[in-house]
Amino acid sequence: MTAREFLRQARDVDNQIKLDLNELTKLRSQLYTISSPQYGGRVSHTRSTRAPYEFVLERLREQEDVLSKDLERLIRGLKSARS
Repeated sequence: MTAREFLRQARDVDNQIKLDLNELTKLRSQLYTISSPQYGGRVSHTRSTRAPYEFVLERLREQEDVLSKDLERLIRGLKSARS
């Protein structure tokens, strides 16, 4: 792998990490937002019994896993460049 290819790959992973961090920030801000109840004429027969923030917490956990994998990928690339 040439230095140019390595730097491009590192830059791509860094950009992905930045996107992951932005997504985490958005999800965390959703946890602090109070949503109003939906009172309408529609009746849902398959209504979820879970609170809305539970879905956000689940997505937050998944996004943290994605970020962790991207960071591991960047670290592996740096270690392989040293060898």
